Amino acid sequence: MKGPTDGTGPAKTARKSDEKRRLSQLVLEPRGELAETYHLTFGRDGKPFFVAGPYDNAPAIVAKLEATAGPGNYGVMAPLF
Repeated sequence: MKGPTDGTGPAKTARKSDEKRRLSQLVLEPRGELAETYHLTFGRDGKPFFVAGPYDNAPAIVAKLEATAGPGNYGVMAPLF
């Protein structure tokens, strides 16, 4: 039986995550040290915009947008089946 004490449980996952975080600090500059020469924008016309992919559960995502953004406060592009 495998468990957290034999190196295969959550403890191993946490160690890998800590190691990746430590290594990233050797490669990446600290946040705010470099000038940000770009401006990212999301959505369309100031509203959330969802483009459905072939494996997305579009009805569930649209229902979530309806509940969080409100009716008419988001855009959707989905294929018709």
